[in-house]
Amino acid sequence: MANRYIAVVLALCLMAGSASGDYYFYANDSARSLNTVDSLILLKPDTLGSIQDWWDLVIEIPEIDPDYDPQPMPMGYQLYRLYAGTDLDSLLEFLNGYHAVERALPVFGSDHNTYAYPNDRLVVVYKPTTPAPVADSLVAANGLELVSRSNWGICVYRTIDETELNSVEIANILYESGYVASAQPDMAVTNFFDFTPDDPYFSMQYYLYGITGDTLGIDVERAWDFGLGDSNIVVAVIDEAFQHGHPDMDSSKFVAEYDFVGPCLPCKPPFGGINPDGNVEPNPGSNDAHGMSVAGIISADTDNGTGMSGIAPNCGLMPLKTSDDYGWDPDPYPPYDTTTMGMPSIVANAIEYAVNNGAHVINGSFSWNPDYYWDCVALAIDSAWSAGVIGVFSSGNHSDSEVWFPANMINTVAVGAVRPDGSGYPYSCRGQMLDVVAPSGGVYPGYENPLLTLDYLADSGGYNSAYITCNDVTTDYMCGFGGTSAAAPQVAGILALARSRLPEGYGFPGMFMSPVAHVLKATICSTATGLPAGGGQYPPTWNPDYGFGLANAYRAVLSVSRGNVDNQGRIDIADLAYLAAYMFEGGPAPVPEMAVANINCSPESNLPDIADLVYLVAYLLEGGPPPPCPCLVFD
Repeated sequence: MANRYIAVVLALCLMAGSASGDYYFYANDSARSLNTVDSLILLKPDTLGSIQDWWDLVIEIPEIDPDYDPQPMPMGYQLYRLYAGTDLDSLLEFLNGYHAVERALPVFGSDHNTYAYPNDRLVVVYKPTTPAPVADSLVAANGLELVSRSNWGICVYRTIDETELNSVEIANILYESGYVASAQPDMAVTNFFDFTPDDPYFSMQYYLYGITGDTLGIDVERAWDFGLGDSNIVVAVIDEAFQHGHPDMDSSKFVAEYDFVGPCLPCKPPFGGINPDGNVEPNPGSNDAHGMSVAGIISADTDNGTGMSGIAPNCGLMPLKTSDDYGWDPDPYPPYDTTTMGMPSIVANAIEYAVNNGAHVINGSFSWNPDYYWDCVALAIDSAWSAGVIGVFSSGNHSDSEVWFPANMINTVAVGAVRPDGSGYPYSCRGQMLDVVAPSGGVYPGYENPLLTLDYLADSGGYNSAYITCNDVTTDYMCGFGGTSAAAPQVAGILALARSRLPEGYGFPGMFMSPVAHVLKATICSTATGLPAGGGQYPPTWNPDYGFGLANAYRAVLSVSRGNVDNQGRIDIADLAYLAAYMFEGGPAPVPEMAVANINCSPESNLPDIADLVYLVAYLLEGGPPPPCPCLVFD
């Protein structure tokens, strides 16, 4: 019997080991891509080689940049910087066959503002049904040596020197054998905490900071300690047109963009009309920069040394154009009204399109008079909600005591606008259905407390060329954006960050698998900073002028990050090993702060204890409930 097990295991290992392709690893029962960083490499000298052999190699390899000293890394590796344009695959192949190198490994970069450094270690959890002879055969066939085994079945192995495959490849072989519940490389990860981007206009974006003196912000800077968003999470922006080629908006993040109207809505195809043939890219006209400004708040490139900072820059963006280049709209408003957003059927089609093409959050910085309740739009929003897609809409700029449609629907997040000191703007619609507020600028005339965001490039129209002069920034940026149009995308960006961190099997405290849209709306409302001005209290209490208060990115993201103690964006077996090492072996503390280890959301303390470890074991290995979301213990 044992020999049969060994034969099966060896066959599996041989088949898997012969495969080639891009780097990946398995997390939460799914394969996740690993993106190599072509400017870095990890080298481990062969202990049998001479020091002279080693230094000769470093000097003779032209791809290594000698201006940067090597940095020591775990397990005897050294981190070297490479010249730009290096063929990393060819270099790795050469170095792994060089007599003075025991092993050469790539460095991986992620969407969570981290670098991951593999080494010779991997972490394995066997399935309860795996026979011991099979486990032993897997270890022997893959050249592994046991480092430690915990009482909860977490095994740490290291590759022996003669093993040709690296820890990433071996972990995949083990997982693909079907005999292990989890197998992952035990990579060292560097997190950039207290993140402050190097974008020169960031200092002008007061709304991204926390509460500083008399100025209220949505606390995005601290939220970035948890990451800049997941590229798999997509925000759809239903608006005017969007521009490719802006130096502060990488259009490669655009996902399934679509133009539903063309440049002229009343024209016939191919020049316009509803859903015109052959016009799927939402190119701008000269007067329709609103969509670009909204998108900039959500997703402008961050930490790129250029311009401004978007709230969720690593998330995908789905630009959906539902208004033509002139703001013309054949609804009950006069045709000269340039603030309307297109026919209801077009907006409903855009919502359906967004859901069908992978959006997770929808932003609509527009509103209709609540007397005009469009059934098709309401049906689309309710259907999106049922599919787990949450819609964020402006409450309206109409000085009304009633929130305008569609923000007045229960299955949306209605966002109003406040001044930097927390006092309300008269224009911002308020009332029973208002959920939260965000800082914004005034509306014409005056442009009080304007927000900075993107505009069209200087030679292609936009706001700056027609309406506003920005003395402190280039005309590629809009320095006078405001209204509830600017408030809503701040909340959409926060929800994209929170959705990026939401654990598998999310649910309210005491509830299993609550609908994701319910969880996200509860998160943004329950983590807000209570207002009116002079308040800033937590927990918030609802009132008709401010809803639950000022949206707070930091608390929103922290509330859905419990259990992700290594700050890698998803809860997996590595978190269990990390927490156990911290509690029993003097390992590093949970990051980016201790509160993420309050996995069972105990109201008594955010410090981890054995109950949190047991809860995480049950969730990851026994099918137990996920960490409660949102967890509202912050002190």
